[in-house]
This record gives sequence, structure tokens and C-alpha cells, in this order.
Amino acid sequence: MNHVTITIPPTEYENLTICIAIPDLAHVRAFSDQLHSAGKPWAGLFQGWDGEYIPSDPTPPPGSKMTFTPAEFVLGDSRVWFFGRMWETGDDQPPSETYNGPAAENGIAVDKVVYA
Repeated sequence: MNHVTITIPPTEYENLTICIAIPDLAHVRAFSDQLHSAGKPWAGLFQGWDGEYIPSDPTPPPGSKMTFTPAEFVLGDSRVWFFGRMWETGDDQPPSETYNGPAAENGIAVDKVVYA
């Protein structure tokens, strides 16, 4: 787990600086792989962050050219730190990954300003 400092300006005159814990992505990937292997929906907390796993569905998303709805895992809040995985090419293929938010920079970030 990496600890980073972010600054949130809650008012025009005062900033709030907090320390947040960013999970090790190897642990997050292992956890999401376990959920994906089980193939069952999950919603809850992992290492202090809200998350969700939705298994794939053979029904395509409405209005999409996709032939199925891919499995998806998300963790965090993009206003601060977010990590997501989607099995867009099928359950047996590696997922694509999204990693963003002000506290997300090469896996570790320090002294970031967050406007939430």
C-alpha cells in the first residue's frame, strides 16, 4: 500500500491536506482475478476503497455493436484515485486497464491538488 498526500480546497480561503492509502496494483489485480474466476457479482470495500465486479453477460449492451457485455471491475473514486479492468475481448483474454485520478501517476503520486 502506498501513502500519498493530496490537497482538497474545500473553501476559497482554506485547503485541506489529507493522506490517502493507494493499494498495491498487484494486490488489486489478484483480487479482481479471483472475482473474475468466480464469475459472481461483487460490491463492497477492498483495502478501504469502494469497488464492484460485474460478470460478463451474453447479451450485448443496448445500442452497442458488441456481441456481449464484458465483465468489469472498478475500484476507487476518479475524483481521487481509480482503477478499472474490463474483459472486452472475452473472459479468457487479458483485461484492458484504466488507472486515473489526481492521485494516480505511475502508481504513486505525492502532493496533488484535488478539486472534488
